[in-house]
Amino acid sequence: MKPYLFILFSLLFLVGDVRPQNWNVNSLKEYVDTRLDAIDKAVTKAETATEKRFEGVNEFRNTLADQQRTFMPRAESENQCNSLSERISAIETKMEKLEGSKSGGNVVYAYLTAVISTVIAIVSFGIMIYRTGMINRPK
Repeated sequence: MKPYLFILFSLLFLVGDVRPQNWNVNSLKEYVDTRLDAIDKAVTKAETATEKRFEGVNEFRNTLADQQRTFMPRAESENQCNSLSERISAIETKMEKLEGSKSGGNVVYAYLTAVISTVIAIVSFGIMIYRTGMINRPK
């Protein structure tokens, strides 16, 4: 047997339906060509499906690469967050100092008001006693 025919018969047995008594060389060649065309079409279809799948994978990769380029790195965001925390702490400290000085000023104002009110009360009491004659007036 020629190697060509052996390969064809081997392919036919692997591929499927073979009845050697019904075949001659021309019909066998025609059958093999038909089967090889079908196999080529199946391979082309599988390659197309694989390419489409890889297009989706590549699109996902590109999306991840864009995110990696555009998103802020963790270290940089932590530095900014720490910087903002320090600034907020400084502002809180200043606000506490301002509130403390306001309350201190309020205390001084309260003491001053109390002293002035006491002096006015004493002077008014003295004038009242002097006018009512409780104190001897010089003659």
